[in-house]
Amino acid sequence: MSCPYMYKMKKIYLLITALTLLILFTAQTNSDDELKNHFREISLTFMEDLKSVLMKNLSEGGPLQAITVCSDTAQELTNIIGEKNNVVLRRVTFKPRNPKDTADAFEAKVLSRWHELMDEGSLDKETEYLEIVKIENESYARYMKPIFIQGPCLTCHGGENMIGGEVKNLLKEIYPDDKATGYKPGNLRGAISISQIIE
Repeated sequence: MSCPYMYKMKKIYLLITALTLLILFTAQTNSDDELKNHFREISLTFMEDLKSVLMKNLSEGGPLQAITVCSDTAQELTNIIGEKNNVVLRRVTFKPRNPKDTADAFEAKVLSRWHELMDEGSLDKETEYLEIVKIENESYARYMKPIFIQGPCLTCHGGENMIGGEVKNLLKEIYPDDKATGYKPGNLRGAISISQIIE
């Protein structure tokens, strides 16, 4: 077999390989974009619904009523939206009020990086993170979007001088191990965390 023929076949083989890799990469990118869009929509819907409920209760019954919403209604809303979209939906943080909201290893890795970005001034509401991970032979899409502290949050999550006596007492009663105070507006509170088994 002549050298020119071998050279030509090698070029064809390399071209086919490159095209195959490009197709696979493009397919993966499109799949990732679709997942991000889907999970982003779930996150935004959850946060909008939760904010609406909290503001309504703050307006009608003050911070004491809002605390009850956070301890009960927020978790119910999390479960409802998660089940509706066939995902596991959580709010996670390094400073939980409810121990169930403590970040796992994956979430902690992402949150740590986001705190670094926060210090650099590079973290904003457009930030998000998606990774496909293997857990016990199952593939999971894991997605996170940051939660930032806003003004009304300080009534229950601010510094010592911003939280009233009745609020402090109720928080201590409901959450004896509360770590979710000392925040300022714009601080990173934690994240919406979504996971879903993928085929």
